[in-house]
Amino acid sequence: MAEVNLLKTYPKAVRDIAQRVQGKDANRALALKFGFEYFDGPREQGYGGYNYDGRWVPIAHTFIAHFGLKPGHRVLDVGCAKGFLVKDLADACPGLEVYGLDISQYALTHAHQDVAGRVLRGSCDRLPFEDRTFDAVICINTIHNLEPARCATAIRELQRVSKGRGFIQVDAYRSAAERQLFEIDTDMVVTSLRFATACGMSDRLRLDLVLNDFVACALARGEISVLSDGTPWRPLIDVADMARAIDWAIDRVAENGGRYLAVNAGSNDRNYQVRDLANAVAAAVPGTRVSINTSAPADSRSYQVDFSLFRSLAPNHQPRLSLDESIQALVAGLKRMNFKDPDFRSSELMRLRVLQEHIAHHRLNTMLQWT
Repeated sequence: MAEVNLLKTYPKAVRDIAQRVQGKDANRALALKFGFEYFDGPREQGYGGYNYDGRWVPIAHTFIAHFGLKPGHRVLDVGCAKGFLVKDLADACPGLEVYGLDISQYALTHAHQDVAGRVLRGSCDRLPFEDRTFDAVICINTIHNLEPARCATAIRELQRVSKGRGFIQVDAYRSAAERQLFEIDTDMVVTSLRFATACGMSDRLRLDLVLNDFVACALARGEISVLSDGTPWRPLIDVADMARAIDWAIDRVAENGGRYLAVNAGSNDRNYQVRDLANAVAAAVPGTRVSINTSAPADSRSYQVDFSLFRSLAPNHQPRLSLDESIQALVAGLKRMNFKDPDFRSSELMRLRVLQEHIAHHRLNTMLQWT
């Protein structure tokens, strides 16, 4: 079947993908509320101002031609946001009955005036319509916001309310590197593991990781100082469980997730608040004091991650080490090293220090490429 790109006339954004990813976890938490921040807040959190500019007009004509839509046909735009495509489809084909549905009350409240009465609130996995209601169903950049089980349900719902014609578009990558992997013309199976925050004991130990840092502080100083108010979230994965995920990725076949797969690697029950990590370490190292800066401003580096897809694809390679087991392994390992350095943050156990030394000796350039 020939490839057809129904969005080929959509303007290409000129942007630095890598820059957009910086701080993305905190911004994503705000964006996924699909309120003011997502549509009309800062660019880092969403559109940076989602206003009608006519960019959907040529796409509306493309859809009408491709699906052979005529006056009297009914079309549904799922994830319609402020209804701009709904408006342009109706304008491009007078008599076409076009409706929109979106989860965002903010978007619908601020929808284009021309779509009043034709957009309603709802979820793509529970469409409030009878079977085969629409001649065509469109869903752009919507269902990938759901966890895998609900995503599958949404696809079935889109099929249910359509008479057979439909278009679904989803995001495929979130960085320049992932895009390059996705576009490789090869039969090779590629897996991009998006790991949770690493922790745990290893032969090449790093102490610039939140849990490892807390254990080192407890042993060397007898005190853990939490600079934030302790409420930020961190997902953790032990290095041993990271190796388990890599073992799965090496042997993964294309039938299990596709030729190219980017997946969050970790476990939903290993999302922790920083204060809970500090208290867990203090409980494992008797005599440790914990101080938390309760007056600190909100830390934007707070994120909980959904690992449901990884669980569904790699059920036999799920994280096994508990938080307490990771802490105990770190305590034992650091004691074996006779670790007592209270100034460890200036040592070679900090990745940044190692990178700075490589750069100073011209082994790495400032782009962190080997020279």
